[in-house]
Amino acid sequence: MPTKKRRIEIPRALQAQVLFASDRICCICRVKGKPVQIHHIDDNPANNDFDNLAVLCLDCHNETQIRGGFHRKLDAEQVMLYRDDWLKQVSKTRAIDEGKELNEAKAQNLKKEINAWLLLDKAHETPDNNLLEAESFVTKAALPPDVKQEEHRQLGMRMAKAVILNIARYDDLDGSTKYLGQYNEEDRSQLIRSAGRYLEETVLHVTSPDAEELLYLACVYGYQRRFVEMMRTIDKAINLDGAIREYLREPLTLIALLSACGSNRPKIDRLEKWIGMPPVKKDAFCDFIKTFDLKGFFGYIKWIAVKKPRAAGKRGVFLSMIAPQPNGVVWAFSEMIENRTTEVAPHSIVSTEELYDAVSHSFILICPIKRGYPYL
Repeated sequence: MPTKKRRIEIPRALQAQVLFASDRICCICRVKGKPVQIHHIDDNPANNDFDNLAVLCLDCHNETQIRGGFHRKLDAEQVMLYRDDWLKQVSKTRAIDEGKELNEAKAQNLKKEINAWLLLDKAHETPDNNLLEAESFVTKAALPPDVKQEEHRQLGMRMAKAVILNIARYDDLDGSTKYLGQYNEEDRSQLIRSAGRYLEETVLHVTSPDAEELLYLACVYGYQRRFVEMMRTIDKAINLDGAIREYLREPLTLIALLSACGSNRPKIDRLEKWIGMPPVKKDAFCDFIKTFDLKGFFGYIKWIAVKKPRAAGKRGVFLSMIAPQPNGVVWAFSEMIENRTTEVAPHSIVSTEELYDAVSHSFILICPIKRGYPYL
């Protein structure tokens, strides 16, 4: 049995244009007053292109479905000929009634507008794991300036969120680590570039900026290593809404911002001061681990950390993964977030004080990730 083709509803705006172009009259029999419907010429109910749609009455539509017997099937080629001829006649009649010839340029613009809305429908339906395809739909659409700006804003926000979540991970119940990232390094780089371009255009240079949108732009600047622009954007967001500091301290957001600091301690200190985060002291580090609620807990106690300039291995933002052991001792290792590889060999089982000394020798400790945080 052949597979039933998936039907996609024709957008209302497109239905209205098709019916209007045909004067709500069947393009085959052309009898006024008969009930009509919109027919997909190629029999593909998912192909809602304007050129694939024709207005038929119920009787003529039935003729398109006959395949054999004594009746000749009304095939696609015939329907297209009837449709094109009828649309021309309708256009000429209207031109005569209005006392002027139909403006061909206007008809072309109307067709472009319809196709633009169809492309936007496709862009909106594209899932977040395929935003580069959504970008191609938006780019192809011939849009009015105000509509184009709003579409770019929405797309920039979706891209920024996808970039931030691309490093997200969680510990499964079986003890394994799962990753939410859906973009490879090349596509992620393209997302970062596009998100920055769209958000600069629609969020930064507007009369009434939004603090949350500025936060996402700051994260994009972070991944672009544009520290000065990132700090200016953070400052603007905080001035608009001081409560945004709380979201700037969220782990995934913080990792994006730290990416612009590199191993530069003055930049890290400035960022921490701007978003209200105190430097990590030894007592605070040890107290957090010793008082961590281990009831029903599995996995690692995690700290965000940045590799020091003279430490061995690659520079970047890391997670220090700490596994509490019996009798108050711990075992730990550090993992680079961007490429998810272990850059520092596991430390031996030591006390929390000894662990702090070992970790702080190679890393600038930033903050812990609280229990229950869904990512990282």
